[in-house]
Parts: sequence; C-alpha cells; structure tokens
Amino acid sequence: MTPSIEAKIVVIEEETGIGANTKLRIGEVLREIANEKPYKVYTAILTQTGTDDPVVVELENTLGNIVWTRLGIGQYNATTINLFTANKTFLTIQGSNDGDTSAAYVKDKLYKVDENNLSCITVDGVNTRSDGFLNNTSIEIRVYN
Repeated sequence: MTPSIEAKIVVIEEETGIGANTKLRIGEVLREIANEKPYKVYTAILTQTGTDDPVVVELENTLGNIVWTRLGIGQYNATTINLFTANKTFLTIQGSNDGDTSAAYVKDKLYKVDENNLSCITVDGVNTRSDGFLNNTSIEIRVYN
C-alpha cells in the first residue's frame, strides 16, 4: 500500500529535522502535485431554445475562454483561440440529463473543426437538424499536455 501524502511529509520531517513551517510548505506542494491532471478541462451544461445561442453553465474550466454561438438550425460553434490542440483534444457529449425522455432519439454530435473551433450538431429522430435539443446537455473538452 502506498503511504499517504501526510505520512510522507512526516518521514521527510523526521529525516531532515525540518520545522513545522517547512513541513507545511512541503505538504502544500505535494498536494498540488498529487492533484495535477495531465490535461486541461472544460466541463459545461448547454441549453438552447429557439434561435438563441446556447446558454452555458460552466462546471469547471481550466482550459480558457470559450464562446458558444448558434450558426444555423441545429448547428452550434464553440470558438476560442488556439486551445484545441491537434491530436490532443478529447471531446464528449451526453444528451439531456434532466429526465426528459421525449427526445430519446435525438443525436448530439460534437467534433473538432480546427484549433479554434468545435462544432455541435443536433438532429431529431429522422436525422434532420433541429434546434432546442440542447437541453441540459453535458459536454467535456479535455486537451492533454
């Protein structure tokens, strides 16, 4: 079993005879290292109605500024400046999470256009682009180091 960070801090203190203030700083650094992820992330919930741009609720954003706009019926764009690195960008989209089963056949698609743009397409049950299907839709964008 791997010792906890706190146990490792105690060992460092005992082996080096360092004081409490140094122990605290070492603990902070070790916690930061333990929590560091190999990617930056943008996690959000999107809702769109009528001809409006999607409304975004950001849950976590270590990636940078992303602006969502409606381009046309059932087509939405996420725009940024050089954040979507080639061969290092991972995208996921999950349909409505509000318990509404009326849109059970709706397909949501999220894909990378280039380093500055992602596109999201929503279609109805007969594969026709349609607005209003981003209804508490969860998305996550990860860009790996």
